[in-house]
Amino acid sequence: MPSERITMLFDELGSMGFRGYITFHHLSEAFLDRRLIGIARDARNRGMRPYVHTNGDVLRNDEALCREAAEVFEYIVVGLYDYVTEEEKQREKEFWKKRLKSTKVMFSLAEKVYVRTHSPRNSQMNAIVRQTHPNAVCAEPQTYLMIHYNGDVACCCEDMYGELLRMNIFETSIREVWYSERHARLIKALQAGGRKTFALCAKCTMGPSHYSSNPMQATDHYDR
Repeated sequence: MPSERITMLFDELGSMGFRGYITFHHLSEAFLDRRLIGIARDARNRGMRPYVHTNGDVLRNDEALCREAAEVFEYIVVGLYDYVTEEEKQREKEFWKKRLKSTKVMFSLAEKVYVRTHSPRNSQMNAIVRQTHPNAVCAEPQTYLMIHYNGDVACCCEDMYGELLRMNIFETSIREVWYSERHARLIKALQAGGRKTFALCAKCTMGPSHYSSNPMQATDHYDR
C-alpha cells in the first residue's frame, strides 16, 4: 500500500478517535517492508497500539532492528515452526525473550497450527481435522477491520478475499464501512450463532469467538 494512503487512513482513524490495537500484516512477513518501524511509530505517536506477528527471519541477525521493534510494538508474536525437540523449542523461546526483552513476546507454535478455511486440500492439510462450526457465535467482525493493500476490506483473517463485505476503503471511508448496514447485519447474525447464513462463515474452521478489544486474549493460539 502506498505510504500516502497509510497516512490518510491514520488521519481518518484519528478523526474517529481510534486508540486501539493495530497491526500491519496478513499471512506475510511484515519486517520485509523497510517502512514497518516508521509506520508503527507513527501509529503509536497517534495514540494507537501497534503489535506484530513475525517468523523472525529478518530479525534474527539484526540486533538494532530488534531493539527498534521492541521499542515500538506493544507485543510481538514470533512463529516457531521448525523445532524438532522440546529442548530446541525452549531454546528458541528463550532466545527471543532475551532479544526482544523490552516488550511482551508470545509464540505461535507448530503444534497449534490448524486448517484455515481456504487451506488447500493436500496430504499435509488432510492430516489435520477440518472441523467447521456453522452454528457457533463469532465476534470477529466487531473486533477489528482488516484492510488489504489494494483497499479491499475484510472482517477477519479467514476473510482473505473480502467476501463478507465486498467494499473498498479507497472508494468509501472507514466510517462508512464500519457503520454500514451490511456490516451491522453481519455482526448481528454472527452474534446469534448464524455462521451458516454466510457461505464463508459456514465453512470456517475457527471455533467460537467472543468479543474482546484486546487481540492478546487469543491465548488459545499463542504461547507465552
